[in-house]
Amino acid sequence: MSVSELPGLVRVSARPASPATPPSSASPGSPSSPARLVRAVRSGPSAWRRRPRSAYILFGCGAALVPWLIVLAVTLPEWTVAWVGLDAMESLGLIATGLLTLRRHPLRPVVAGATATLLVIDAWFDVTTSTGVALVTALLMAVLAELPLAVLCGYLASTAARAEAQRRAGSLSSPPGA
Repeated sequence: MSVSELPGLVRVSARPASPATPPSSASPGSPSSPARLVRAVRSGPSAWRRRPRSAYILFGCGAALVPWLIVLAVTLPEWTVAWVGLDAMESLGLIATGLLTLRRHPLRPVVAGATATLLVIDAWFDVTTSTGVALVTALLMAVLAELPLAVLCGYLASTAARAEAQRRAGSLSSPPGA
């Protein structure tokens, strides 16, 4: 099926079914088949299959943390394992959240929520353990990077969990074979 056939397919499937034929009688290959419409939309231009920019932002931020981990490992005088470990978990969480969001995976709310928690914890410990110029840097990092990313992850977690719950409720309420 080509993209040029999509408008005709939508018109055909938008027509009400005649009383003589129930809606479930459409065969999988017929023009009014919901499965065929879904396949047509999925195979169409990328505008029809929008990928959230937030997924790319999260993936990019997670990847950008990797060089920072090396800087931390080399320059921190104490608590190196704790700070590098926390930032490594943040990096993995951001990358995983980005990838799972791109794939619309059912586990994305769990990973996004855990990543938001890690980001808030990191901001808290950075600010409460810093003094002087390091405190100003920690506050700027918290306000400009860690907390906004945590809010984004929290938003993604809540909307994805809500969408997954609606999807499950819809699949439970529909009759078998529909």
